[in-house]
Amino acid sequence: MKRRWRILFLVFLLLLVGLAWVWGESRRAPAWYAPPDPRSVAVVEMAEQVEYGVVEHFHKIREDEEPWRMEVSDGQINAWLAARLPEWLAHEGSGAWPADVGLPQINIGENGIDIALEAPVGDTRQLLVSRLAPQIIDGRMRVEVNRVGVGRVAVPGAPAVSIMELIDRVVPAGAAEGDLMRQLADMLTGRDQMDTLVSLTDGRRVELLDMAFRDGVLELTNRTLPDAE
Repeated sequence: MKRRWRILFLVFLLLLVGLAWVWGESRRAPAWYAPPDPRSVAVVEMAEQVEYGVVEHFHKIREDEEPWRMEVSDGQINAWLAARLPEWLAHEGSGAWPADVGLPQINIGENGIDIALEAPVGDTRQLLVSRLAPQIIDGRMRVEVNRVGVGRVAVPGAPAVSIMELIDRVVPAGAAEGDLMRQLADMLTGRDQMDTLVSLTDGRRVELLDMAFRDGVLELTNRTLPDAE
């Protein structure tokens, strides 16, 4: 009898230790997570350079429809997300980014893009992390979610279901800013797919043909198409 109680006690102790470890890991940010300061002059300058660089690449006059490539680093993207995303959303009429949700940060690896953002969950703030694997199929971009987690702990269950549960916990039903978050959720769960054609002011179009991922670098393969008219 004493031996049985000792075994039960050890199992209970191990369970407590495991729960404590999981709780601790859920409170820890991934090693790559270090949000840029949107008030930093260097961050603002990098964000503007990225935006101008993308516009310049897209609007360059090209003699044919041969594919062309451009690269952007996750550091450049994170600077733009920190310094320019809220203003861009307002300008595009997509609504304001939720005030109590942190701006996203990404980390690009060979298996895709990790994205993290801090948000209120219950009475605490937690870092929600997803691993995204965008792919282009038949001229449409679909984003596959390979992992959803809190801090460094993966949330059990299907990623598509888990991310919707996390969105529901972060954004109360009926909240005005919920529209933006739920549109994002629809895209991340495959319910919505993005068009890969971008229209330019002169009528030309840029088509995204392929995406490749390296450590810290996103490579885009595009082609410029003439005016549809």
